[in-house]
Amino acid sequence: MNKDKILEGLEIANNILLKYNTQGLLFGGVLSRLFNKKSRNRPRDIDILVLSPLCEHHPKRQEGTKYDLDTLNNQINIDWWVYHINEKFPIQRPSNDSLVAEGNAADLLDDWVMPDFRSQVGLYWNAQIKEGINLSPGLYIPEPALVKKIIRTEIPRIRNSKEVRNSSGKRILNKLEKRLSQVWAVRDYSLPYLIISERELIIQQVNGPMAAYCKHGYYAGDKK
Repeated sequence: MNKDKILEGLEIANNILLKYNTQGLLFGGVLSRLFNKKSRNRPRDIDILVLSPLCEHHPKRQEGTKYDLDTLNNQINIDWWVYHINEKFPIQRPSNDSLVAEGNAADLLDDWVMPDFRSQVGLYWNAQIKEGINLSPGLYIPEPALVKKIIRTEIPRIRNSKEVRNSSGKRILNKLEKRLSQVWAVRDYSLPYLIISERELIIQQVNGPMAAYCKHGYYAGDKK
């Protein structure tokens, strides 16, 4: 995606979060593209972690994605990452519902062996709003210090994971280490979204299982 598509996608994502009355944290390639002056990448999708474990706050799978009907390619692709809370696993590993839903639809989630994609299904970190902090619904951009805290949390977990043994895991690890060493600064064009800091979020490693796909419209055909 180019800059115009990124900004259009962020606006779409912000409106979707407002619709579901929840907060979302931007991360991944788009964040690097927006904040890092040295970044030259053209990210394929917009990654957003929904900061609520409740299904009623989770957007539908790929909600907001816009397709180019002439080429059948994604003009704007939004990946929503969600987690749930239960008694056995208070903090679950956030998952990309687009991929997890496909695995569930095929009854393959527990034994899903996809070396090139497995590491893209679940995050090794999670973010929660601190108790007593009230944040308005919408899209949040992490400040540079928070970005680096997330990366520092993720790197050692990936190093000790099975995923680092395959090419995809090694590629992700190298990318994160490179991002950590870069100088982060806001680009010149304005971002009409809220900035969030370490004072408002808890960032932690996740050892629990991946979140099963959300029950709010997440299965084959996206039944409503």
